[in-house]
Amino acid sequence: MQRGSVRYGGRPIKWLGDGVMFYFRDPGTGVRAALEMVDELAAGEVLVSQAVADASQENGIIFRDIGPAELKGVSGTMHLLRANLA
Repeated sequence: MQRGSVRYGGRPIKWLGDGVMFYFRDPGTGVRAALEMVDELAAGEVLVSQAVADASQENGIIFRDIGPAELKGVSGTMHLLRANLA
């Protein structure tokens, strides 16, 4: 999984038990790497904020609105979209 993120210029910045947080300079390549990582797993999904979807210039990625969601450690709700390879 980590190899896929490095291929797109990502680097791990925080390990979270059974997860990891990666930093990508470009949001589009970050979303693409996340989609490929999730594709390697049996189940999982990539959710992004509207700001990330708007900033993504990567071809072949589509975003589907899933609406507001409450996230652990974040006050209020955040509007989320599901990213998928086209």
